[in-house]
Amino acid sequence: MTTMWQNGRFLNEGAVFLPNDRIRLGDGVFDTMLAIDGALIHSNEHFKRLLTHAATLRIKTDWSVSDLKAAAEGLLDQNKYRNGKFVINSIISRGPAERGLKIPDHPSIQTVLVVAPAPTAFPPVHAIVATQVRRNEGSPLSTIKSCNYGDNILALAEAKEKGANEAILLNNKGLVTCAAGSNVFVVLGGKLYTPPVSDGALDGITRKMLIKRMGAKEKSLEPAELFENQGLYVSNSVRGVVPVEILDGKKLPPPSLEIDKEFHLI
Repeated sequence: MTTMWQNGRFLNEGAVFLPNDRIRLGDGVFDTMLAIDGALIHSNEHFKRLLTHAATLRIKTDWSVSDLKAAAEGLLDQNKYRNGKFVINSIISRGPAERGLKIPDHPSIQTVLVVAPAPTAFPPVHAIVATQVRRNEGSPLSTIKSCNYGDNILALAEAKEKGANEAILLNNKGLVTCAAGSNVFVVLGGKLYTPPVSDGALDGITRKMLIKRMGAKEKSLEPAELFENQGLYVSNSVRGVVPVEILDGKKLPPPSLEIDKEFHLI
């Protein structure tokens, strides 16, 4: 049985949350991080963001970035996951509480890390522009990885119904934000652009690396620019940076800018 880490203890994976945990209300945040051959990839950035997102929900935890890194490394050791690629999922929840929306005065915050083998391959990206849901750029939840991912789930359900495997979401102004589980990048005039966080885009770790190391610029994007460009990519910490091959049933030309899919590991 796989071992998990919860509130400072290694336990057999199973009873992570109680039925009355406030995660049922989406009152928590999560992170997904890659580990390769025992090495945590960009762990400082991942855990710093996790704690920042928890603070956005006013969830205060005593765990530090170094505490969480030690927990993740211990989790790999406990499961003997030292060779190969693995995904570490981290969750911070406000914990069990009485029913109702009011934040409890003395929450029992739950911090959980679980690990599993990473996928060995991904299908080509065939995306749609979601029409059934919009991302609310006016909400703080649009820029954090909260446990309320209903819009993302519905967008992917729409994609599946239309024979695709990814969905790009627009905000209430009709501007591009991000994909259901990834950030979005386009090549325009030979330069790399991504929607700003203020438009409702998630502050992805791989997104941050592309901005820092490849000079990608933030720019509000109209849906038409997803089709009229020299390259369309999605990026996340597990899949890396990959081109979108088909959008709304239209085959896109090969990107003019070559980006190694493993760029996010640099």
